Amino acid sequence: MDVNDTVGELLETGQNTAAGAVKAVASDVKGQLGIADRNDPQQKALHRVETDDEVKRFYEPSQYVSEMVLGQNGEPNAEEKIKKAREELAALARQHKETYFDPLINPPKPQAPPKAEQLAREKQQEAVYLQQQQAKQNAEEQVLHRQQAAVEMRGSPG
Repeated sequence: MDVNDTVGELLETGQNTAAGAVKAVASDVKGQLGIADRNDPQQKALHRVETDDEVKRFYEPSQYVSEMVLGQNGEPNAEEKIKKAREELAALARQHKETYFDPLINPPKPQAPPKAEQLAREKQQEAVYLQQQQAKQNAEEQVLHRQQAAVEMRGSPG
């Protein structure tokens, strides 16, 4: 007998034993939890009824919603609340349009300043420009004067 055959038989036996043990443990756990086999027709019907009851309970109106729709005294006031909510939403929409939308889409155009202010501003700009030109010219003259003074001092010694 070959060693490989023996090992193969041991592996096959181990697999069968492990699969059987897993099935046994699973059935024991189901039994302890009260979960029956889903293939049983009675269990399927019971599960279907339980599921239907859960779905109905999930979709039926809750106590909280009925209190919101009905007032404290049990009278319906949903129409009043809806009307009030719509008015609040309309007010918020107007505020949003006036505050954010209109200035973003149609920005206000700047108004032209009066002629007198514009002339004064142009004179001031011209004065600043002339002052800058004068300062630049003075700086150039100072540089030229220093260069000439340096040349005169470098003359030949006595």
